Amino acid sequence: MTRIGRLWLACFVMILCLSLQPAAAQDSLQFLLEADAAYQLKFVFPNRLDTTPPILSIYTFNEQGPILNRTHLHQGLVYDDLAELNLVFETPQGYTRAEVKVSGDQNAASSTLSLERLDRFDPAQQPMLAHLIVNELVYTGLVVDARGLDLERGMSPRIWSETGELIYGGVAADYEFVQHSGVISYGNDLSDDLMNRVSILGKLTYTAPLVVKAQDVKGQPQTGVVISQEAAEQILAAIKNYDFFAHYAVVFLID
Repeated sequence: MTRIGRLWLACFVMILCLSLQPAAAQDSLQFLLEADAAYQLKFVFPNRLDTTPPILSIYTFNEQGPILNRTHLHQGLVYDDLAELNLVFETPQGYTRAEVKVSGDQNAASSTLSLERLDRFDPAQQPMLAHLIVNELVYTGLVVDARGLDLERGMSPRIWSETGELIYGGVAADYEFVQHSGVISYGNDLSDDLMNRVSILGKLTYTAPLVVKAQDVKGQPQTGVVISQEAAEQILAAIKNYDFFAHYAVVFLID
């Protein structure tokens, strides 16, 4: 056998050995952390006895780097073809982004890892909703008046506080929702359609949006707004009673 022939044979054997190695799937999901938010992480994977149970790890990042926030090991029984691992995660103070990693022998092509922002409003309070709205304990949405600031429309608009805290960015919205509805609606004034966006619709419609004024624009292109620290704190207090961000009930008024 020639030298070139031996080289090709060695390459073929190496490729064959690599292809026979067990594939340990390593799914990951990175996202920005909105202030005072709660997220539900959902991992759906093939449920088999001959694989290592998946471990879901959440790393949060600040200026000093990453820190392991939570780890969850799935220990369910095999009773169906697919298993689902759910984990609720709240934004820790001072951290700006997070990364979720899944380790184990799961097949990445057959697994899905998704993120959803949770509304922490207690359904038992629903009969008291009108009372809570009248007493300014619940707002049904947010209107940011950014007229006069040359704010641009965008796919990923964000709301920042004066101290640089990300208040809202719609980071948990799926791609189809972003394409069809957007995480923010735009208008020159509050039309009926925009009012519906910041309302709680049902047999009775509740409309009581919180209205704040933008101080500046941010980003390249300039699709984000900066609000006062007072307004930011008012929003964070409001979403503890009803998280309108979880419903993307946000409107930007622009020129």
